[in-house]
Amino acid sequence: MQTSVDKWSITRFYTFLFLVTVFGITQGFLIPVISTMLEQMHLTPSVNGFSAAMLYVGMLFSMMFYSKLISRWGYRNTIIVGISILLISFVLFPFTYGIWWWSVLRFLVGIGNNIALLSCQVWLIATVDPAHKGKRLAQFGLMYGLGFGIGPLGLNLISHGYLIPFIALIILLVVSLIVSFRLTKGYANFAKTNDKQQEVSASYKTVYKISFLAMIPMLLYGILEVALSGNFPVYGLKLGLTKGEISLLITAFIWGSLVFQLPLGMLGDKIGRKNLLRILCSLGGFGMLFVPLVGDSFLGLFIILGLSGGFVGSLFSLGLAFMDDILPAHLLPKGSALCSMHYSVGSIIGPYLGGTLMQYMGISSLFYFLGLALIGFVALTFVFRSYGITKKEAIIETTFQ
Repeated sequence: MQTSVDKWSITRFYTFLFLVTVFGITQGFLIPVISTMLEQMHLTPSVNGFSAAMLYVGMLFSMMFYSKLISRWGYRNTIIVGISILLISFVLFPFTYGIWWWSVLRFLVGIGNNIALLSCQVWLIATVDPAHKGKRLAQFGLMYGLGFGIGPLGLNLISHGYLIPFIALIILLVVSLIVSFRLTKGYANFAKTNDKQQEVSASYKTVYKISFLAMIPMLLYGILEVALSGNFPVYGLKLGLTKGEISLLITAFIWGSLVFQLPLGMLGDKIGRKNLLRILCSLGGFGMLFVPLVGDSFLGLFIILGLSGGFVGSLFSLGLAFMDDILPAHLLPKGSALCSMHYSVGSIIGPYLGGTLMQYMGISSLFYFLGLALIGFVALTFVFRSYGITKKEAIIETTFQ
């Protein structure tokens, strides 16, 4: 296997920022647009939610082999493969029709989007100056979030014709593919990493003992993000909201999370991540419970969803930081893998569970479920004490296992 050591390149970093924005747009666009089209076909909310979850099933599936692709083909070639899968899938969307075709294509989009995104992310981490790692990763995440926030606005393009939003995405992906070919190949060797992981393979149990509580925000974030983007179009249409209003409300939730990201991260350093998670989940939970009370008021929904997005939009990053607070350094790779798994599981079950609740218990049950889930986590923080050990004690414990 070929290996090489890549040096930091600011030009390549800006390429990453462009690519990750496109990946965010494709994901943020596809979920609400296809959900809206399926709702207009009079499919049940549960079936609609199942289709939305297929994107995240594809993402979870891709985690089984993406590291092998990077090892064998290099970063650039893996990015090109991912973008090619995205491009083929979006070209096929206008020529297919129905729940099964679109579910399969969503699955493929999940695979392509994830392997391309992870390749950019791993390449960035492998080459960035450690002194600037936090800043660069924050910029990387921000651009993805911006793309994800722009994506739902594609609903507004449908009024100009069914093909228009897909043509726009296809053009973006073609440009992305051309840009990707200009990158250096970039090879990585994961052999040593895998050996080290095997040495601590028995530590998954310990990771859960120590950081179980820190994993829950990732699960909740996955449920919230996809349930809102996948189920809210159905909720909004049943309330009588227009497609444009629905897209703006979803965007308000996403942009609220982006605006609050940095201030909340700084606040967590001062008051502690656990305390901050309690406050944010309490506020976000009551915000979700309040959504049905404002009915079809666009202004009321815009304010509540924007604020709620600000409160709970940092759950993933705060959960990661909380995990780092309580987990020994040598267990962080295992913890990060479990965090990603929790997010993927939440993303898969969120839209289906939300759709099923809306179908059998009324459309408002979606927000009652989300609100109670957030408040339930707050209650759990008072019961579960993160195993009650510090990093130093955890290291001693795992050493003598």
